[in-house]
Amino acid sequence: LAVEDDRRRVMDHFDELVVKSRSGWGGKDVLITPEESKEDIEEFRKQVEDNPVEYVAQVLLEFSTHVLCETGGGIVLRDSHADYRVHALAPDAETVEVVPGAMTRVAAPGSKLVNISSGGKMKDTWVLG
Repeated sequence: LAVEDDRRRVMDHFDELVVKSRSGWGGKDVLITPEESKEDIEEFRKQVEDNPVEYVAQVLLEFSTHVLCETGGGIVLRDSHADYRVHALAPDAETVEVVPGAMTRVAAPGSKLVNISSGGKMKDTWVLG
Protein backbone atom coordinates (compact mmCIF):
# COMPACT_ATOMS: atom_id res chain seq x y z
CA LEU A 1 0.00 0.00 0.00
CA ALA A 2 2.98 2.26 -0.61
CA VAL A 3 1.28 3.77 -3.67
CA GLU A 4 -1.05 6.55 -2.57
CA ASP A 5 -3.84 5.85 -5.10
CA ASP A 6 -3.85 2.15 -4.19
CA ARG A 7 -3.80 2.92 -0.48
CA ARG A 8 -6.74 5.32 -0.82
CA ARG A 9 -8.76 2.72 -2.76
CA VAL A 10 -8.00 0.06 -0.12
CA MET A 11 -8.89 2.34 2.78
CA ASP A 12 -12.18 3.27 1.06
CA HIS A 13 -13.09 -0.43 0.80
CA PHE A 14 -11.18 -1.75 3.81
CA ASP A 15 -14.07 -3.76 5.26
CA GLU A 16 -14.49 -5.74 1.99
CA LEU A 17 -10.90 -6.94 1.56
CA VAL A 18 -8.27 -9.34 2.81
CA VAL A 19 -5.39 -7.31 4.22
CA LYS A 20 -2.09 -8.86 5.22
CA SER A 21 1.38 -7.98 6.33
CA ARG A 22 4.12 -8.33 3.71
CA SER A 23 6.40 -9.82 6.36
CA GLY A 24 3.76 -12.12 7.84
CA TRP A 25 3.97 -15.87 7.47
CA GLY A 26 1.79 -18.80 8.33
CA GLY A 27 -1.42 -16.78 8.38
CA LYS A 28 -0.02 -14.27 10.88
CA ASP A 29 -1.15 -10.67 10.49
CA VAL A 30 -3.91 -11.56 8.01
CA LEU A 31 -7.34 -9.98 8.33
CA ILE A 32 -10.26 -11.36 6.31
CA THR A 33 -12.39 -8.31 7.00
CA PRO A 34 -15.85 -9.64 6.02
CA GLU A 35 -15.42 -12.27 8.74
CA GLU A 36 -14.13 -10.00 11.53
CA SER A 37 -15.73 -7.80 14.18
CA LYS A 38 -15.87 -4.02 13.71
CA GLU A 39 -13.46 -3.63 16.63
CA ASP A 40 -10.86 -5.96 15.07
CA ILE A 41 -11.21 -4.25 11.70
CA GLU A 42 -10.70 -0.79 13.21
CA GLU A 43 -7.68 -1.95 15.22
CA PHE A 44 -6.07 -3.51 12.14
CA ARG A 45 -6.96 -0.47 10.05
CA LYS A 46 -5.04 1.73 12.51
CA GLN A 47 -1.98 -0.52 12.13
CA VAL A 48 -2.22 -0.19 8.34
CA GLU A 49 -2.60 3.60 8.55
CA ASP A 50 0.48 3.80 10.82
CA ASN A 51 2.67 1.79 8.43
CA PRO A 52 0.96 1.29 5.04
CA VAL A 53 4.14 0.14 3.27
CA GLU A 54 4.05 -3.03 5.39
CA TYR A 55 0.67 -4.21 4.03
CA VAL A 56 -0.92 -5.55 0.87
CA ALA A 57 -4.60 -6.08 0.14
CA GLN A 58 -6.63 -8.29 -2.14
CA VAL A 59 -10.27 -8.92 -2.91
CA LEU A 60 -11.86 -11.82 -1.08
CA LEU A 61 -12.06 -14.86 -3.33
CA GLU A 62 -14.36 -17.76 -2.67
CA PHE A 63 -12.19 -20.80 -2.10
CA SER A 64 -13.11 -24.14 -3.51
CA THR A 65 -13.70 -26.87 -0.97
CA HIS A 66 -12.33 -30.38 -0.85
CA VAL A 67 -13.63 -33.35 1.05
CA LEU A 68 -11.22 -34.27 3.81
CA CYS A 69 -11.35 -37.67 5.47
CA GLU A 70 -10.25 -37.75 9.09
CA THR A 71 -9.89 -40.80 11.28
CA GLY A 72 -9.57 -41.31 15.00
CA GLY A 73 -12.64 -42.62 16.76
CA GLY A 74 -14.35 -43.24 13.42
CA ILE A 75 -14.25 -41.83 9.93
CA VAL A 76 -15.37 -38.23 9.48
CA LEU A 77 -15.84 -36.58 6.08
CA ARG A 78 -15.95 -32.79 5.99
CA ASP A 79 -15.65 -29.98 3.50
CA SER A 80 -12.62 -27.76 3.98
CA HIS A 81 -11.48 -24.66 2.14
CA ALA A 82 -8.51 -25.39 -0.07
CA ASP A 83 -6.12 -23.76 -2.47
CA TYR A 84 -4.10 -25.23 -5.26
CA ARG A 85 -0.52 -24.12 -5.69
CA VAL A 86 1.28 -24.63 -8.95
CA HIS A 87 5.04 -24.47 -8.92
CA ALA A 88 6.64 -22.12 -11.41
CA LEU A 89 10.34 -21.63 -11.95
CA ALA A 90 11.90 -18.53 -13.47
CA PRO A 91 15.44 -19.42 -14.52
CA ASP A 92 15.81 -15.94 -16.02
CA ALA A 93 13.82 -12.73 -16.47
CA GLU A 94 12.41 -13.87 -19.82
CA THR A 95 11.29 -17.41 -18.92
CA VAL A 96 8.72 -18.99 -16.60
CA GLU A 97 8.37 -22.79 -16.54
CA VAL A 98 5.43 -24.48 -14.82
CA VAL A 99 6.46 -27.76 -13.20
CA PRO A 100 4.11 -30.72 -13.91
CA GLY A 101 3.14 -31.09 -10.26
CA ALA A 102 1.32 -29.12 -7.61
CA MET A 103 0.36 -28.88 -3.98
CA THR A 104 -3.07 -28.53 -2.41
CA ARG A 105 -3.33 -27.01 1.04
CA VAL A 106 -6.51 -27.51 3.07
CA ALA A 107 -7.66 -25.27 5.92
CA ALA A 108 -8.44 -26.39 9.45
CA PRO A 109 -12.15 -26.79 10.30
CA GLY A 110 -13.96 -23.44 10.19
CA SER A 111 -10.98 -21.54 8.78
CA LYS A 112 -9.89 -20.19 5.41
CA LEU A 113 -6.22 -20.04 6.39
CA VAL A 114 -4.58 -22.94 4.60
CA ASN A 115 -1.14 -22.43 6.12
CA ILE A 116 0.31 -25.49 7.85
CA SER A 117 1.32 -23.35 10.83
CA SER A 118 -2.33 -22.21 11.16
CA GLY A 119 -3.64 -25.77 11.40
CA GLY A 120 -3.98 -26.47 7.68
CA LYS A 121 -2.98 -29.73 6.02
CA MET A 122 -1.48 -30.75 2.70
CA LYS A 123 -3.43 -33.05 0.42
CA ASP A 124 -2.21 -35.25 -2.38
CA THR A 125 -2.59 -33.56 -5.75
CA TRP A 126 -2.72 -35.50 -8.97
CA VAL A 127 -1.76 -33.82 -12.20
CA LEU A 128 -2.94 -35.68 -15.28
CA GLY A 129 -1.56 -34.92 -18.74
